[in-house]
Amino acid sequence: MTHPFPYVGSGIAAARKTMSCFVAFKAAVPKTVRKQLEQGVPQPLAGWFTWHDKTLTFGNDDDSLQWTVRAAYDHVEDDEHEPDPEMPSAAMWRAFNTELDQWLLALHAKHPIALVVKPIDEEYSTETDAWHEWSCERIPEDVLPIVAALDKDAATYVAQIWRAWVETQPFDKQQEIVGALSAAQKRELAKRDALVEPTRAPPEPKLPTLEDAERIWREVAAKEEPSPLGFRLEDGFTAALIERGFDAGYELSHHVGELANADRDDDVIALSRAVLASGAEFPTNWLPGLANALIRQGRLDEVEPVVRDIVASLESYKPEMLSICMRYHAARGESDVEAILYHAGMAWFTSFTYEVPKAQAKRFGARPTDFAAAFARWLERWVGHTAWDVTTQSRMGHWLVWFDTIGTQHVATQVAAFEMERDRRNALWEQLGAAMDEPSAGALVDQLAPTADTEGACRIAAQFHQRAPLAAFALLDRAIANEHRQHYRYATGGRVNAVIMLTYLALNNAALADQLQHAYDVARGYVLVNNPALQYNLACVACRLGKRAESLGHVARALALDYAKPQQIHDDNDLASLVGDPVFEKLFADDAARREAAKQPSPKKKKPAKKKKTAAPKKKPAAPKKKPAARKRPRTARS
Repeated sequence: MTHPFPYVGSGIAAARKTMSCFVAFKAAVPKTVRKQLEQGVPQPLAGWFTWHDKTLTFGNDDDSLQWTVRAAYDHVEDDEHEPDPEMPSAAMWRAFNTELDQWLLALHAKHPIALVVKPIDEEYSTETDAWHEWSCERIPEDVLPIVAALDKDAATYVAQIWRAWVETQPFDKQQEIVGALSAAQKRELAKRDALVEPTRAPPEPKLPTLEDAERIWREVAAKEEPSPLGFRLEDGFTAALIERGFDAGYELSHHVGELANADRDDDVIALSRAVLASGAEFPTNWLPGLANALIRQGRLDEVEPVVRDIVASLESYKPEMLSICMRYHAARGESDVEAILYHAGMAWFTSFTYEVPKAQAKRFGARPTDFAAAFARWLERWVGHTAWDVTTQSRMGHWLVWFDTIGTQHVATQVAAFEMERDRRNALWEQLGAAMDEPSAGALVDQLAPTADTEGACRIAAQFHQRAPLAAFALLDRAIANEHRQHYRYATGGRVNAVIMLTYLALNNAALADQLQHAYDVARGYVLVNNPALQYNLACVACRLGKRAESLGHVARALALDYAKPQQIHDDNDLASLVGDPVFEKLFADDAARREAAKQPSPKKKKPAKKKKTAAPKKKPAAPKKKPAARKRPRTARS
């Protein structure tokens, strides 16, 4: 099939913030007709136009593209879902791209187009079509020579698009494409770091079958005792997969998705409960699936506490949490409550429209004027005596944001109580930071510890730990325990620094010598965090405890994570017993060689001159979307 001109990026493109397009004409366009030709460009892309003799770039760079598209195509209906208040539907994006293509074809009829480049957004990407594929085939021979003579940045961009396209092809096809290039074409591509070396696809990862995974997790769960700072079923499952030669990227979240797809509700329930009991890394990713399986089986009394946990951690960016609550009330026959939750979801939850089919949404009618007050009463029904208890709630900010979203007039009593408790705690934190001795600091820690979080504890402990190390240790220890290692692999800032400071205090205060083992047990729970200082402290504690092999492992990890001063680790008094050990010394010799090799300069490339606005982005183009292939991984429980 032939097309009127090469169109790189043709298809259904979407972007959250900006989009700019590049058009090259076969002949110069007279200045007298340019304004007229601009007429009809889709309104979201009519933000600016830059003309040169044979080129036009235009677009939207106001960081508002998705909202502009949503407003401009409000009249476009989606057959399956009600319109989202903020996000364009798939039908709106299609209408936007169709209008752009129609305008380009009309433009081509007036002034023949040599090529078009529509960028592929790094975040949203593009569902490319046959026109894009046809165009990519012609980039080395037809497109690149034209665009290189007109705009260097655009030339680099289309060359990189060609590279990304070739890399998606099978090995034999890659060889065929690259083998057909002329020497001159190879030079032009190489100049733009776009010449591809044909590469065979890596072998498919070895994934467990449904029954393999089911057997493995049950064996792991039977062997281990769950504990907040020790065994976690998710980690044990990963270790067991590695031992059996399976791909470690397959997680229990994948397995529970497969079970749900296979309608194996009993197994979903058993696995979800086991993961949550062992301390799920992301509990809110497991609760909705557990609730849904229980609802499907009609076990409504069992699902009630699960729904309570969901409501207590409700997040507006997780619409599935609210939709599960809707299903629970629908199963109870409480259609009035179901309707209130629907309207709350449409008002405040991201992309909630995709949780409820259009036919079902129509049953809920127009949004009632008192829906916010009704939603506030619903929240109070579920968490008024738990999550709204200010004496035990550690996430004060979470609920104050929700109160503000709903309307403080609907929760005035709760707002007053939360603000009073917040101010009381802030005053205590301030006093603690200034505490001068163990007794005064300890008394304040006793009041703050039950609801302390690691961010606040780490910040304040840094202010007084030299004056009251025992109180600082107790505060950090409790704050870490309060968070139950949730999201621990992604810990940053105060969350990981609290663990580092805990080990530091145990290492450097004689009065805390009896807490070394406890500090090691706590910190070891964060061993997968990529933080070299944490690994360094773990090495020191392990060595002091006589755990030689473990200490060497932590030293290796700290060096691999590029600890800034490796000699400091080598000469640390806590590691003195390792000095001279061939394994220990080799770690540092190998690390020094690695760092030296990394310093070797790579060939410098000439920086391109700055240009005016073009379609070429500053970053490497994203890979385009294609029609969905067979899923290599099952649905996950993680959002």
